[in-house]
Amino acid sequence: QGIILLAPALSLEKVKAEPMNSILLPIAAFLSITFPTLPVGQKAESPIPELSNAMIADASLDFDDPFCTGCYPGKLRARVGKQTLDTIDSLRTALLHQDASLLSSILFHRPLLLIHSKHDTMTDPQGSAFLADKIKSNQGGSDNTVNFLYTQDIPGCENMWHCLTQEPGCEALFLYLTSWLTSHSSSHHLR
Repeated sequence: QGIILLAPALSLEKVKAEPMNSILLPIAAFLSITFPTLPVGQKAESPIPELSNAMIADASLDFDDPFCTGCYPGKLRARVGKQTLDTIDSLRTALLHQDASLLSSILFHRPLLLIHSKHDTMTDPQGSAFLADKIKSNQGGSDNTVNFLYTQDIPGCENMWHCLTQEPGCEALFLYLTSWLTSHSSSHHLR
């Protein structure tokens, strides 16, 4: 038993600072209401050259299929972008003010594992580190474990970017996750 978050969108500060996105931010609400499906948000590119080509969408993928596992290659749509920004900003504000109810709802009294790549330019890895630190500092006497790892700390996952379940190295990541879940589920069954 446990909670695993892979490259969670907990901070978009670097993405917001991109020139085009910083121009669009002041009019995001207007665009979301008026042109909700307008492709506006520029997504980050992988800084790892071999992943840039690997992440180009396969023409056979149907992104309207709810079970499609491909990374969407297009620009972020206005409404989805605005709602995503609002949600992440609300979470970040609550964490900054150390909202105890939010922290306890994240924990669910279970171990938490956050994994992010240092190379991630889509969502800032510092958001994961920030969440782990906030939860650890508010645990008090809790025996829940909170672990934050970079993919670069897991053998075989050194050159990952953002789409962690699909990139080269995902098999090693899955083995690590399975081991982590197994070790935490057996400790909870013994209680």
